[in-house]
Amino acid sequence: MTTYHVRAAVEVDVEAVLALRRHAKEWLKAAGIEQWTKSAYGARVIEGWIGAGSTFTVSTDDGEIIGSLSLDKGDPDFWTPEELKAPALYLYKFIIRSDHCGSGLGDVLLDWSGCRTELADASSYASTAGGTTPAYTSTT
Repeated sequence: MTTYHVRAAVEVDVEAVLALRRHAKEWLKAAGIEQWTKSAYGARVIEGWIGAGSTFTVSTDDGEIIGSLSLDKGDPDFWTPEELKAPALYLYKFIIRSDHCGSGLGDVLLDWSGCRTELADASSYASTAGGTTPAYTSTT
């Protein structure tokens, strides 16, 4: 059984997180999905989230980073002004390297994100930025 570790990303993790993003972009492209095509913009955003403490890495026991996610405030390009008023954290750039898909890790990380959201008193929801349907809704 593989043990995974989640920790806040730091500056030295930038390249590993960007490599995960490139991996995910190519995997999606092979599946016929065009997403994350603005590489320079995406890199700037990820670097900013890491600097702000909003990005987390997922690694194996040997320290290999195989996943990442960011929890941050709402992006006005995706959410309405009314939605942005609610205290919330939003889940962005949720990436698990494809050779770890199917392990149940994604489910655990979604639950972890929801718990992290509640601990931050952002009791509305943690949600993917790809749509407006919450992936996690708190009852508090």
